[in-house]
Amino acid sequence: MTLFLAMLWIQSGLRFVQPDGDVFAGNTQVVLETDRDPENIVGLELFVNGRSIRYQAELPFEFTIDFSEYGQGEIELKAVLSLFSGDPIVAVKNGRNFAQFFNENVVYVSVPVLVQGTEKTAIPELGPESFELRVDDKLQKVEEVYTTERPINVVVLIDCSGSMEGRLSFVKRGVNQFLDLLKPIDPVQIMGFNAETFQVCDFETDKELVKRKMVPMRPGGDTNLYGALWSGVNAATKTSGRRAVLLFTDGHQEVNKKPENYLEKSLEECVQLAQSNGIPVFTIGVGPAVVPEILQAVSDETGGRAFVLRNRASIVEAFQSIGHQLGQQYVLCYYSANHRAGWHTVDLEVPQFKLELHYPQRLYFQ
Repeated sequence: MTLFLAMLWIQSGLRFVQPDGDVFAGNTQVVLETDRDPENIVGLELFVNGRSIRYQAELPFEFTIDFSEYGQGEIELKAVLSLFSGDPIVAVKNGRNFAQFFNENVVYVSVPVLVQGTEKTAIPELGPESFELRVDDKLQKVEEVYTTERPINVVVLIDCSGSMEGRLSFVKRGVNQFLDLLKPIDPVQIMGFNAETFQVCDFETDKELVKRKMVPMRPGGDTNLYGALWSGVNAATKTSGRRAVLLFTDGHQEVNKKPENYLEKSLEECVQLAQSNGIPVFTIGVGPAVVPEILQAVSDETGGRAFVLRNRASIVEAFQSIGHQLGQQYVLCYYSANHRAGWHTVDLEVPQFKLELHYPQRLYFQ
């Protein structure tokens, strides 16, 4: 807790523990803490946008509020703690309510986009009103934009098959430099794969710890490329906000002997999972066994970038390039009442500025 927050706590004696963010949707747990003597507490009254909704006389102050009952947009939570001796204590929490989020006829869709300036145009401050988004040629209202100020959750998939002998050390070096380009608040998960996929390091913001956990990685075995890609994207779906998956491989799908817990997935299933969750996949391939068309298709369909390298010396440069690009990733969020299963075309522009935008040309709704 910072000194400023600690002073606020001392002065008020009442604070919201949950929700810990500023976005509200559906059934949400509301928890408050106080440092006042329980014997001196008369009760606590909870207000939403100035209307009293709950009253509780004793600790713990825990409520479940269905925010779908309240209007879309800005929302204010206010708690008033009454005491037998002393003035009432007030705590206020402001946020944004997404009332339609749990409407069965509406889905909340996220679209990742990489924004790059030109020689004559620097990247301006961009908000929901800056983007013109069309899905199936229909203009959509962008409700929210996850900007570059927010942390980005990154899953890095590293090929550890037998053919990586002599290359794995270069990959580790490239990942290390990639980690140095991320912000301290950006969590990273490392996964290795051969015929199976295994976790090297769970989501972690301590980049030095991540580097140390990669040291024992050794090559060996076949290459279950699609099982690994699906596992990496699935891990990213457990996070929220800005997300990305990085895949490094020196080969293609090739498993001669399937292990007991072999994960059977198709390339189409991997792309659909990434598309339906708004997760861009960046791919790096090196060596004669790589199929460039597959890596390019995965990245193009999900809004990432593909790098097909001719030699291992370029590996570090590719990771650095991805690190810089992720620093300019935005995520646009909108409500869709047309979520029929299948593919939907996407068109995006920033009318006021000449910017280079890289985004998935199609979305997949499950």
